[in-house]
Amino acid sequence: MKGKLLLSVGIAGLSVALALVLLASAAPWAARAAGGETFTVDTSADGSDNNPGDCQCQTSGGQCTLRAAIQEANACSGPQTIKFGGPWGITVAGPLPTLTDNGTVIDGSDWWGEGSGLGFPMVWLNGGGGSFHGLVITASDCAVYGLVIYNFGGHGVYLYGGARNNRIGGAGTHQRVVISDNGWNGAMITGTTTTSNTVEACYIGTPPEGTVGDWGNGWHGVSIWYGAGNVISGNLIAGNGWSGVAVDSVNHTVEIRNNRIGLSIDGQPLGNGFYGIHVAHGAMPVIISNTVAFNRRGIHVEGSSSPWIYGNLIYGHNASNGSLDFPRCGAGILCDTSSLIIAGNVITSNVAYTGTDLTGFGGGIAMSECDGSIIGGNQIVSNTANTAGTGRGGGIYLYESDVTIATNTIMSNTAGPGVNSRGGGLALNHSNALITGNTVHGNSVDSGLGGGAWLFYSNVTLDGNTIIANRSIGGDGLEIENCAFFTLTNNIIAQHDHGEGVDIWVTPDFSHGWLVNNTIAQNAPYGYGVRLLENTTLTLTNNMIVSNTTGIYATPGQTNTVIADHTLFYGNTNDTDGSVITNTHAITGRDPLFLDPAAGNYHLRAGSPAVNAGVAVPWLTADIDSDPRPIGAGYDIGADEYVARIWLPLVLRDS
Repeated sequence: MKGKLLLSVGIAGLSVALALVLLASAAPWAARAAGGETFTVDTSADGSDNNPGDCQCQTSGGQCTLRAAIQEANACSGPQTIKFGGPWGITVAGPLPTLTDNGTVIDGSDWWGEGSGLGFPMVWLNGGGGSFHGLVITASDCAVYGLVIYNFGGHGVYLYGGARNNRIGGAGTHQRVVISDNGWNGAMITGTTTTSNTVEACYIGTPPEGTVGDWGNGWHGVSIWYGAGNVISGNLIAGNGWSGVAVDSVNHTVEIRNNRIGLSIDGQPLGNGFYGIHVAHGAMPVIISNTVAFNRRGIHVEGSSSPWIYGNLIYGHNASNGSLDFPRCGAGILCDTSSLIIAGNVITSNVAYTGTDLTGFGGGIAMSECDGSIIGGNQIVSNTANTAGTGRGGGIYLYESDVTIATNTIMSNTAGPGVNSRGGGLALNHSNALITGNTVHGNSVDSGLGGGAWLFYSNVTLDGNTIIANRSIGGDGLEIENCAFFTLTNNIIAQHDHGEGVDIWVTPDFSHGWLVNNTIAQNAPYGYGVRLLENTTLTLTNNMIVSNTTGIYATPGQTNTVIADHTLFYGNTNDTDGSVITNTHAITGRDPLFLDPAAGNYHLRAGSPAVNAGVAVPWLTADIDSDPRPIGAGYDIGADEYVARIWLPLVLRDS
């Protein structure tokens, strides 16, 4: 009995001891399994892990490769960090494991090179030209920092399958990722559940230093399909085969912001093959504060998309290449069958076409079937529809698009030298538009028509615009051709010294126009204030027509009718010319007392005969400055309703 008891106690003690030994041996594994391990890649080799799941990065040869580190990160629970023990150049023989464990960080930021003042990562991941992707992520909350990912036959970085909240690159020290020279997209983000990922501060399609070189990815720099909340921010994206950034079927939570697209780190041309940004398939991204330059087209929007395009600098594009969709159109921005908001951008020095054989359309912006779009608050400057031949719309061209064009500066644009060129600033073709609050200045058509704007088969309201010092052989300010209805209110149309302030003609149909409270001045020595060529009925109320060669001209025998009421004429060689002009309640021979017409300031001074001299127009409740009408005893004549104010010199007002 005693022997059995001792045996029993001995067995029990042995069991307890064995349990303690097993517990002790298991303790380190349990701690690792909770996450937080750091695996340090100590070789450029590509072997697999010897025992995935033991949370020790080790090949059969005792090394920690990148492949083995990813295998262990996937197999071990909790987040892990993969670091690098040297500036490795790692060439992989086949696809790396997909990152499937949430919270994995691959961080090469400890190794950084400098050359000619330019920094670059020194951990290079080389696909060897193999037909597979670089880093593939389906997990969430992962990050990739400080790598060069290049020479993969597929995508450089590929996020899909519900990957969320991942970061590729970052603004921190040495966090930049270079994604270049890959066969497909630099970075691909796809899937309705692949959301809220960020690609930040990367170089995509450039050499590692960001300089000019043949390192472009074969397709797009970054491509996003479907996922919400994805952000492309602060990247240098250039030299890629198709577009810098392409977005398809996304909503307004997707942002493309603060990127430099189409140029090198030092501002040299390094355009993407077609577009800086391509928006398609009903996409609705926010495109904000990017510099987009030197691509064949800056931004291309199609397929019922509705992006918001805010605060970008868009310049240096040439859309002549015949392989583009809509070649010769919209070098800065092109819209096709979509509806977009273009606001607060600088769109400059873009060229739609450079040939004599075909027509170029819209050096700055071109739209086709883009009803409901808004072009507002932009600077559209020094764009050209065609440098060598016929062009339409140096700044903006619209075709079959009902659009609002508001508060833009449209300046120094050129339609083209060809005799059939039209619309130095704007050209509207079968498009109805509200054009309000714009400054249209110094645009030209050379030997064509409509230096400021050409309106063709378009029912248009122009309100509160300053249209000044544009140039063409006809219709320096406005050329209105075959427009059934048009209304001009509160506009200043002045200083056109070659053609006309407003030129109107229709064939074979008829046109009906209203001119109410406009100031039409200094269209001389060769110009008319308003000229009617044929088939037009024009009603003028409360207009000021000053210092033109002829104030109002109507071609005799061409079915024109002009009724002018409460017009202030002054300083014209002839106030009117044409027997079809009925002129009532005119004020003649009295200086309107403009504040500073030589400087383009046609506001009224105190004592102007235009003050309180007009007839009431109840539906017109404000003037060109949005001051109320009337102020005082009655409506003033001209675009300005007099308000006693101190006008500071421009240098002070702009400071």
